[in-house]
Amino acid sequence: MASSRNSAPVDDAVAAVTTAVADALDGYVASGRAALRVALSGGIDSMVLLDALTGVSAGRSLKLSAVHVHHGLSPNADQWARFCAEQCASRIGAAVGASAAPGAQVRAKPRSAGARRAIRAFHVMRRRM
Repeated sequence: MASSRNSAPVDDAVAAVTTAVADALDGYVASGRAALRVALSGGIDSMVLLDALTGVSAGRSLKLSAVHVHHGLSPNADQWARFCAEQCASRIGAAVGASAAPGAQVRAKPRSAGARRAIRAFHVMRRRM
C-alpha cells in the first residue's frame, strides 16, 4: 500500500518532465534540426533526461545520441564512463560518444578547471555533429 501512495508523486514528476521535453523537442524539430546530442554524466538528472528524450523522440524524425566527457577528476571516472556507455547502449541502442577532456589524466586539478575542460570537450564534440 505504501508504494502505491508514493508512486503518484513520481508519476506526476515523470509526466511533467516528459511534457516539458516534448514541448521543447517539438520546437527543436520544427526548426529543421534532425539530430540531438545529450550530455550524459551518468547522474540521475542526465539519466532522467535521456529516458525522457528516448521516449519522446521515438515518434519524431530525430537522431538521438549522447556524449560523456571523461573528466578524470574522480577516482571513479573510468567506472562512470563504462556506466554511461552501457546505459546509452541499452536505452537508445547506440554507443555513447566519449571524450577525454584535455588534461583529464591530471586528477589533482581543482573542480573549476575540470569543469572548464569538460565544457571545452563538449563544444568540440558538438561541432562534430
